[in-house]
Amino acid sequence: MQAAANALKTSDDATILWIDTLNSFSAERLLSLLPPDTDATTTLPRLRCIRAFNIWQLLSSLDDVLQEHQDGFFENLRIVVIDSVASCIIPILGATQVIGHALMSSVSRALNAIANERRVPVLVRVVCVVVQRC
Repeated sequence: MQAAANALKTSDDATILWIDTLNSFSAERLLSLLPPDTDATTTLPRLRCIRAFNIWQLLSSLDDVLQEHQDGFFENLRIVVIDSVASCIIPILGATQVIGHALMSSVSRALNAIANERRVPVLVRVVCVVVQRC
């Protein structure tokens, strides 16, 4: 969240893409990380939060960044944040599911393309909970 707040402070036209896979994004939390005199009405429109709860929605969101077809928002993109890639990938992985590994590779290629071709930093959090059985 701090990285997104810092990116918004870089310039008045900087935009941020937050891909929310955990349904945990909070605009109030982001605003609390910005200087107190920050105007929410001019700052929040520069942030786009996309909900992606499965691998296909995540790939579609990443493809939007690569295609740049959404009303000029991506011209001044400073950072792409994915709050938890694990929540999208783990459900499709398995010893017998080859498609899961292929989709994971597709996400990796898309992230690499965003970083290298678009020159936009990508921040990916890996949040995974391990349950121990007694």
